[in-house]
Amino acid sequence: MPERARTRARSRRAVRSTTACADDRAGGDRDRPARQVEIEKTEDCPNYAGRVMTGLDLRARTPDWMREKLRRSDVRSIHPVVDVTNYVMLELGQPMHAFDLARIRGAVRVRRARAGESLRLLNNQLVQLSTSDLLITDDSGPLALAASWAAPRRK
Repeated sequence: MPERARTRARSRRAVRSTTACADDRAGGDRDRPARQVEIEKTEDCPNYAGRVMTGLDLRARTPDWMREKLRRSDVRSIHPVVDVTNYVMLELGQPMHAFDLARIRGAVRVRRARAGESLRLLNNQLVQLSTSDLLITDDSGPLALAASWAAPRRK
């Protein structure tokens, strides 16, 4: 196999889940440190990558063609940043989540749910979690059910 093809194959296997953290201040803050990513058990999630995106126009609207693609896939259009992550997941099968960097407390962690933990989803449904559920969390608790539903933005 040519080296370029091997590199592409390795990089596709290496990232099992991806997070995009949006810094909503105009132009972003390049001095703000990125968040550490910690994986509790690599058997549960061998790799996890994060990316901080700055300078996003949070007033932008998701293009109609993407909203329609999501609708036809039974995915509700929420916000352009979230819609892009959902679109990528549908097109490539790569689960993604987007979080507001200013609202993440401490490190981003991938871990199993603890007994009695719950998560309120973007559709306002409260889900009681099982200890087999894989979560994306920070110091204040669950942010998202890994490769599935996200929690609403915290204030």
